[in-house]
Amino acid sequence: EKYTITKGLSKHPKDYPDAKSQPHVQVAISMISNNRHVNTGDHIPYIITAPPETGENSGPRNIKKESSAADRARHPDEVLRSNGALKPDVMWYLTQQILPPISRLCEPIEAISPKFLAEKLGLDSSSVQNRSTMEGGEEELLIDYKPASLDSDEQRFKDVEKLKMRCFSCNTEQEFPGVARIVSDGSGSQSIMSGLCCTNKNCLNPALWGSTNHFECFSRIENTSSIWVHNLMSRYYEGNLKCNDPSCGLVTRQVSVAGGVCLRTGCTGRLVPYEAERDVQVHLKYLETLFNMKHAEGQLQKKMSVDDRKLDLSRQILSHDRTVFGALHKSAQRVLDSNSFNFISSSFWNGLFNKSKKSKQ
Repeated sequence: EKYTITKGLSKHPKDYPDAKSQPHVQVAISMISNNRHVNTGDHIPYIITAPPETGENSGPRNIKKESSAADRARHPDEVLRSNGALKPDVMWYLTQQILPPISRLCEPIEAISPKFLAEKLGLDSSSVQNRSTMEGGEEELLIDYKPASLDSDEQRFKDVEKLKMRCFSCNTEQEFPGVARIVSDGSGSQSIMSGLCCTNKNCLNPALWGSTNHFECFSRIENTSSIWVHNLMSRYYEGNLKCNDPSCGLVTRQVSVAGGVCLRTGCTGRLVPYEAERDVQVHLKYLETLFNMKHAEGQLQKKMSVDDRKLDLSRQILSHDRTVFGALHKSAQRVLDSNSFNFISSSFWNGLFNKSKKSKQ
């Protein structure tokens, strides 16, 4: 029973244009051929069976057609009547039913990739990729991709609304660079400059963004960050929806009775959240990494083209600057910890598995 998948029929099995790629439709057609009644709206149970271990035919279907999941779908009654000849394809269930949701659940966790999860599930990386065929017949690469946590900050936060500061010295608004940034001179040599300096090359007094002292600079950055977080949460709780078609650009709070279809006449796009939970998490993570000293060391080390030695920002940045970034990081970390997007309480799993154990008893 744990291998049985149930899916409803939205129309008669013979009316599906892609019936050959739909496992439940194939099972429904087989049921009709065996004089069993099947109607629109019925829920068809099926099990994906393993391919034959030998080259001989094990049934009425040719072994060459047993490559897709739809061709290997069987009704649970047929599996029981086979007396062990038909067995569930455990590898398919692990690859297609277990690995994808676990990968999505663990995606916000740094250094956790589908390849790592596949190995923990006892799957071979290459075999998982080759067998990674969805029910619709389309290949989905579950293994060969790099999680967002392993990308560079430029790639990971490319769509994030950047934190900007106004310099009191040059009176220009610039993107806040974070803890430190790399500065190159005309000769090609590189040096580290503190993030508490204005990034405008023409600024006459870039230190502390034109502030008179470190306390004033800290207060300005802290207030700017608080306003940035407030605007982010305001956009999220407004509940606006946007059309995913770039040529449309509709933003609305109305929802069609037909579902998530776009309300603009002639548009075939879908309405998606303007600020989704994942977007909020990425924005807050961006803010936390701006003030994270250890994270900045790792990112700058990758960009340094000459010196291969381990970078130590404690020797590159003044002690007062480090104190400011330490206080800013605590504040940003507190805001990030208040978001529960990538955290699931252990009580949830305890309650879930306790219920499953009671139901089995």
